[in-house]
Amino acid sequence: YSPASCVELAPLVQGGMGPYTFSWSNGETSNSITVCPEETSNYQLTVTDANGVSVTVGTMVEVYDIRCGVYNTFVEVCWSTGLSANRRSLCVTESRVDYYLGTGGTLGNCELISCVEEADGLMMDQTVSSISNLNNGGNQNLGLFPNPAAQVINVQVESPFQEQVELKVMDTQGKIVRLLALDIEEGSNLWELPIQELPSGTYFVQISGIQLLLQDKFIKL
Repeated sequence: YSPASCVELAPLVQGGMGPYTFSWSNGETSNSITVCPEETSNYQLTVTDANGVSVTVGTMVEVYDIRCGVYNTFVEVCWSTGLSANRRSLCVTESRVDYYLGTGGTLGNCELISCVEEADGLMMDQTVSSISNLNNGGNQNLGLFPNPAAQVINVQVESPFQEQVELKVMDTQGKIVRLLALDIEEGSNLWELPIQELPSGTYFVQISGIQLLLQDKFIKL
């Protein structure tokens, strides 16, 4: 359905020191991009502040084929009359789509996750006290060793405060391949992260909380 075939990815960046520079995985350098993928795709963004400190995040744009009817010239919508809580899937002409969307309907059949655009895609809305440096030197708050590694990576975090965080392992396309909830204590923290099941390649480790955002990369042999 052409009017919904594109989406804007617009990050909300807080923390660090402006001005910021932006580098998207598709080569663009503006602070927001409009993408129109024909299949589900991952996009990665690296934001660098005036001090040269960078953070990288990824987002997935899911694509659903909601064409229906003869020669796929109609559009699927999920709709209820407003008099009933029961929703039903309809196959309607393009000229009627706006009517159904304006009366409580959503694009796609009722068995799909709603295709309604939410939050303009990628959000980076954490106010952080520390963000990592992705340069070759890494950063003083997050250590990954041995690096490269084949079986296990040790994750060491030096934190000035105590909080609950998420640890994400992401591939170079921004896909999350591991997600853990951790309790960070003030001072030095150390965990073992098994990686033997991951394919060989480069991965990013990101640790994020209310006050802390750290990221570094490792190579899986």
